[in-house]
Amino acid sequence: MQSSTENQSPINLVLVLLWTGWLAVVFFVIFKTTTQTNYAVMSTNIAADFGLSLGEIGVLGSIYILGFALMTIPAGAMLDFYNARYVLTLSVLTVSLGALIFAAAPNWWTVCLGQFVMGVGGAFGYPALGFFTRHVFGVRRFTFMMAMAGVIGSLFATLTQGGAASLLNSYDWRSITFTLAAFGVGLAVLMLLVVNDESRDGSKSLPAFARAFIRDLKIVVVVPRLWGSALVGGVGFSAYLAFGVVWGVQLLMEQGYEATTAGHIGSLLWIGGAIGAPGIAILNSRMNSYKIPAVVFSLGCAFCIAALCFGSSVNPTYSSTLVLLTGFFGGGATVLGFGYGMQLCALNLAGTVTAFVNFLLFAVSGVMMIVPGKLIDLGFADSLSQTMLVFPVMLTAAAILVGIFYRDDVLPSEASD
Repeated sequence: MQSSTENQSPINLVLVLLWTGWLAVVFFVIFKTTTQTNYAVMSTNIAADFGLSLGEIGVLGSIYILGFALMTIPAGAMLDFYNARYVLTLSVLTVSLGALIFAAAPNWWTVCLGQFVMGVGGAFGYPALGFFTRHVFGVRRFTFMMAMAGVIGSLFATLTQGGAASLLNSYDWRSITFTLAAFGVGLAVLMLLVVNDESRDGSKSLPAFARAFIRDLKIVVVVPRLWGSALVGGVGFSAYLAFGVVWGVQLLMEQGYEATTAGHIGSLLWIGGAIGAPGIAILNSRMNSYKIPAVVFSLGCAFCIAALCFGSSVNPTYSSTLVLLTGFFGGGATVLGFGYGMQLCALNLAGTVTAFVNFLLFAVSGVMMIVPGKLIDLGFADSLSQTMLVFPVMLTAAAILVGIFYRDDVLPSEASD
């Protein structure tokens, strides 16, 4: 992998190739996000086909997170150790395979398998984005460029989720997912052609990889500040992801919206995230502070979800505004964990650190995604409007803990390009 653009001379072929490879990885993130977020608008149809309860809808959504979380740290280490061109080509094909299994599933267990396989392949998305962003743009531009990639991904997620909601009026969820699987095959070919990573030949042995993986992981997991920022980000991300992938559309339908309208309103979450991600990156840079943006955005997300839960009537303007703001604050709160973590690592650990942060974000989210539906199934509550309040409570607690315990004396600057 070549050095960052900070060290590049004016436009040349190497720089063009680096940018092209980075954009290809951004499209991989869009693809894997689409396979994940479309579940929000398809879940009602899938539940009808297989006779699922609300709790089982949540479990099925979390199975993707399980596969993702289990693979995300090895994924980052593989990117640091093997040739990224071949690693990413195989990971895109894995997502496509999962989508194919999901679309063709004859029963509940096969649907779960498809979700799990998609999660395993999708686990390479954000580590790859962090890996290429760090190498192409350097540490000083890392948070902003990750945020800009988030903008692109969020806008596409809005379009694809809203589009899927409309397509479900004419096509079934299986046909839509089959189409996504076919798109993934084309994207894998693109990865093979444009991703440029000649610094690793991909021929390293498995024992050598295992030794390097354990060595790098030991370096990463002993950084307390990385754990703290990632766990706080995980609380914000769990609310953001649970709302966007599973419960947002269900909550809106419970409040009286028909399925297509609920899908369109729910997709506004990703537009909010597209604004919030660069917004918090700019605020973080201007204030040279992690604490203040983390507290403000966590409390903002908590307020918006609570307001949505208490809004029991059909009011599109009210609901759309709050969904947009939930995305703004939730998506923003998620970004800081990546940028802060990247300031703590050397260049050769970029993939591992991004993967470790991503693992913690998704581990928290995977657990929390199950909670709202299970609380209803177990008889502790009667509606999602009640059980979704668990997210504002957690977000408020996270904001209080950051405010009390986190110190912004000096942001770490050990990393170098």
